[in-house]
Amino acid sequence: MAKDTITVRCVATCVDVPEEGRQTYVDGLAEHGVPVWRALKDDGLLAARDLYEQVSVVKEREGVPAWHYLHLDVMAQGGAPGEFLRRQGADLTAAGADFGDAHVLRVEIAESTPLAYHPAPGGAEGEAAVFSVEYIDVHEPFLGEYRLTMMRNVGPAFAAMVEAGDVLSFQAFETKAVVFARDGLPGWNQIHLIGCRADGMESLWPDLDAALQRVNPEGHGIKEVFGHLPEIRDILRMNVCRRVAALSLDP
Repeated sequence: MAKDTITVRCVATCVDVPEEGRQTYVDGLAEHGVPVWRALKDDGLLAARDLYEQVSVVKEREGVPAWHYLHLDVMAQGGAPGEFLRRQGADLTAAGADFGDAHVLRVEIAESTPLAYHPAPGGAEGEAAVFSVEYIDVHEPFLGEYRLTMMRNVGPAFAAMVEAGDVLSFQAFETKAVVFARDGLPGWNQIHLIGCRADGMESLWPDLDAALQRVNPEGHGIKEVFGHLPEIRDILRMNVCRRVAALSLDP
């Protein structure tokens, strides 16, 4: 089966941790979380996982609370997100896990957007990588149009950029079910992650513009492809993050 035809399912969890509680949270994940995730991977439920920690905020909509961490747990083929969540919760409780003053803001089940999931060749991007992480709310009447734009333009352009080494990875996910959300938290239905070298962020958008013009038969670049998007979507938050390798599991 071709890579582009595989649907990748994941559980995405957003967690806020006060700065003074960061070390307790990280230590708790290392002591209790990592052994549980390794066991779930050994049991064939989990294929890989990434923990992304916020470095800076690029954009945030007024009234949207901050969160510092995104857990992205990728299911093994045939692995059920519901069973993963049940097992993870039970095993962490049995281990007496203590994550200090951490607050889960949202847990969702998501699937990769067709033709728009391009992980780093050979696995993890490495310690030098940084990630643009976007939480996007596409207005309901335009979900089909947005997906088509991702399939025809944005996904293929990033595929070409990954192949050329202009970016390290691109992963686009669509929300399929919200398992939990804190009261009052604005919703979103897409999460996009772009992996770049630390010195590659400045050239990201010019490189994307060129790639869009190459992959689109009509030669449309960023202006044409993205020009209409502000009318049909809201970007609730865009963070620059780093992947915490010690608290992640490679494929």
